[in-house]
Amino acid sequence: MADTQDQIIKLEIDPGTAMAIIANIQLATRHPKNTGPSRHQAEKFARALQERVVYHLPEHATLLEMGWDPDCDIGDQ
Repeated sequence: MADTQDQIIKLEIDPGTAMAIIANIQLATRHPKNTGPSRHQAEKFARALQERVVYHLPEHATLLEMGWDPDCDIGDQ
């Protein structure tokens, strides 16, 4: 596989879509068997995306951060 570290892919999405992507990555990265390097890359991407969302919508900062915290899980209803 070619080295892709110096290549850039630009992405334009609306904040709602960004929040959905972050939430899905939060869920995926918390799976107990998801421990490889791609898990860490996904979390790094989601946290960077989260910073951009919070820059534009600071009122969502707490909600987005709660997605990383298992203590904030609601559980079965």
